[in-house]
Amino acid sequence: MKRFRTAGLIVGGLLIGGMVSVVHAADQPGTHPITPKAPLASTPSTSIPQITSITGSITELDLKAMSPSLTLTDAGGKVWTLALDPQLTSIWRNGQIGKLDALQVGQQVKVRYTSKAGKNVAKSITIAQAITPVATAPAPSMTPPIAPVAATPMATPVPAPTTSPASTEPKKSY
Repeated sequence: MKRFRTAGLIVGGLLIGGMVSVVHAADQPGTHPITPKAPLASTPSTSIPQITSITGSITELDLKAMSPSLTLTDAGGKVWTLALDPQLTSIWRNGQIGKLDALQVGQQVKVRYTSKAGKNVAKSITIAQAITPVATAPAPSMTPPIAPVAATPMATPVPAPTTSPASTEPKKSY
């Protein structure tokens, strides 16, 4: 066991001694035991596009064009035209994801978009309010109407229950 301890102390001493000599050599002028590597080439910084949102009413919708687009008017009356990407633009309605064909003129929507090369590209569209449905008559109720019940006398009276002969006998004690 002493041999291993001694060997460990010797190896530790050599390591520490080697470190001291490297540090001491670095302190000497003109002596550089370790040459620094060239700095890594900096990667070109890619700017993250800023996402902006607007809320408004859809005034025009072109889903059949080569580049689908959507035009909406915000509360201030400003008209916005946004490009739609069928692969990347997500549509949200009642917490469910949908497709571009869920959009209709007249809907209130919130659009999150980015600007690329001077073009506004929609990233997500949340349908806030659907177009007003056409007024319809209320659906018929499934319960039948309740008619007043008139008291009707019974044609023949129902006889009262009778007691059986066994019940009239006195109880026997055993």
